[in-house]
Amino acid sequence: MMRRVAVDFTWYFDKAVHAGPKARKDVTRTLKSEGYETVTLFYPSSKNPKSASRKRAAMLMRLYFTKLIGAKEVIFQYPSMLPVWYLRFLKYQGIKVILLIHDLDRLRQGHQDLSRLERNTFNAASGLIVHTPSMADYLQSQGIKAPQQILYLFDYYTDTDSFRQPENIGSIVFCGNLGKSGFLSVFDEQNWNLPTYLYGVGAKKQYGNPDVHYMGVFQADDPSDIEGAWGLVWDGPDADTCSTSPIGRYLSYNTSHKISLYLATGKPVIIWSGCALAQWIVDRGLGIAIDSLHEIAGKLKDISQAEYSSYAVRVSGIQRELLSGDFLKQILTPCRC
Repeated sequence: MMRRVAVDFTWYFDKAVHAGPKARKDVTRTLKSEGYETVTLFYPSSKNPKSASRKRAAMLMRLYFTKLIGAKEVIFQYPSMLPVWYLRFLKYQGIKVILLIHDLDRLRQGHQDLSRLERNTFNAASGLIVHTPSMADYLQSQGIKAPQQILYLFDYYTDTDSFRQPENIGSIVFCGNLGKSGFLSVFDEQNWNLPTYLYGVGAKKQYGNPDVHYMGVFQADDPSDIEGAWGLVWDGPDADTCSTSPIGRYLSYNTSHKISLYLATGKPVIIWSGCALAQWIVDRGLGIAIDSLHEIAGKLKDISQAEYSSYAVRVSGIQRELLSGDFLKQILTPCRC
């Protein structure tokens, strides 16, 4: 029997009320269900960089001798502090090394090119699992030769399969780090008259518009009570585009985990037209694309109850896949990278 191992490195502990560890934990859950031996390790820490490097090297060699000897495939979740020499060492031992990418840090920070370390790391792998076709094209343009598989959406496991139904089909919800979401200032405008629900850390406790409601935080595994009929996918400081900031432009390459959250709870999405998955969402009838937040009211006004129900039916099909881990499962067994 072919042994396959999945490894993740983490700083996080359980029961976080932000989404930081959620995607990685769900990936591990899917891989375990597909027969992978799963290993989660905490990064060794030290104030001395040389000491930290030695501790990390010792940990990685223990990992090899205790878990990876005899394995045919290992999936690492990335970013991770994996030295290039270690990936090459594993391949030399006959192990297929797959990197499942959660983020491209340099690109997210606004740099046009990968760092030398990122480039060497990706080219040392046997294959990559990436978010979108746009991300795959970007990596190829940066000289990455490793074969790539496209995930499209991160699966989203929950503790329940029962979710709040919207009372008003013209209402929206935004979940995320509210403190870094400068565009939220649009919700203080008096002509913003859509019922709007905000969840996350870093919020103002009260907004100047009575139609905007801060709802607090929720456990990532239990989004059952989230209000709102439509989930908003937007980032950056501006209400008229996401393209004026690095974190907003990053949506042109990555799959926002918010999309998975909204669809997993049965909500169609309102997505910036420049997002990597905007056309994918629209083509499948899972939501609408906008250029500016100021377009939302007009677009929702034209959607009838029957039309919203049609969106909800189409979302329910994707919802079942997300709640079951099917997006990752379909590119595994074995990984076709």
